[in-house]
Amino acid sequence: MSPTVSQNISMVFEVGTAIKLIKKGIEELNKLDASNDFYHLPVLLLSSGTERLLKCILLLDCLEQDGEYKSRYIDDFEGSKGHDIKWFLSEVIKIGNESKSLKSRPATKLDLHYLKHDKELKKLTRLFTEFGMGKRYWDLNNILDKNKQGDYDPGQGFNEVKRDFIQFLDLDDDMPLEKSLPLIYKEIAISIEKITRALCRFFTLGDLGDGAKVYTGVINEFLFLKDDDLGKMEYLN
Repeated sequence: MSPTVSQNISMVFEVGTAIKLIKKGIEELNKLDASNDFYHLPVLLLSSGTERLLKCILLLDCLEQDGEYKSRYIDDFEGSKGHDIKWFLSEVIKIGNESKSLKSRPATKLDLHYLKHDKELKKLTRLFTEFGMGKRYWDLNNILDKNKQGDYDPGQGFNEVKRDFIQFLDLDDDMPLEKSLPLIYKEIAISIEKITRALCRFFTLGDLGDGAKVYTGVINEFLFLKDDDLGKMEYLN
């Protein structure tokens, strides 16, 4: 069954919401410093926005392949995988691996390699996944004695992400926090921009059909983001 007008309008809103959440998450990430370590807000925004964007790509692929949004993913959206960003990303990567269009362009070939292999991206997507699947309630669960030994601690997970970027940037151990943290958060933001740009390119450069190209105006800030502009975040102004 072809999608209704209402369904198509909701898809426009959903893609727009995903982009707005990611933009706001990057904005809040860049407000963190030595005196403000409230990472919950940017991670909540970024995990929600990334999850929504991934699901929109999967639904648009279903529309192109099956002619309707009601999809082979519906049980996964509603079941135990409902917030598993790592799993949804792996499904999107499968679409990319089968896309002649994405594999034929140098930029999108680099995108696919980045989505599949980047070490820092893997840490970020695990953090987003764990947050989305319930670890955002870590402290509440700790009060209720529900956390088990070995459970993922999102606070430690966020610190691991930062440590990875310290190594990536090769920062001196004795650099003051007020100087090192802005560099770390900027580099995390660049990674998120690269993830989002890569996903947005699925809409226009992938094989999701002409219907996906109508979202260009919604995703354009990331879609047309050049490497030289990564980390400058002029779209937030």
